[in-house]
Amino acid sequence: TSMQQNSSNNQNIELENEEPLSVLFQRGLVLQRCGNLDESLQNYDLFLKAAQQCQVDPSQYAEVHVNVGAIHLRQQQLQKAKHHFCLALQHRPLLGTA
Repeated sequence: TSMQQNSSNNQNIELENEEPLSVLFQRGLVLQRCGNLDESLQNYDLFLKAAQQCQVDPSQYAEVHVNVGAIHLRQQQLQKAKHHFCLALQHRPLLGTA
């Protein structure tokens, strides 16, 4: 899953002495695809914390919750997976349709 193209203005938000959100997302995605799930979760967690601190609209990063949910599902952590899938749908209800 990748970030929405129309959210490019939010992808460059960075905290003082921190990496841009887009870098955290992309690193998490690459690590996830390579099977480094724990490292991927760390990057996604940093992304989520930074996005909340920067008051980014949660609908702009619902995919991160989907990715985190998918990792938890692969790790058989079903409650955590369900939590993140529900957050994704809560923030962007049409995410699951296509």
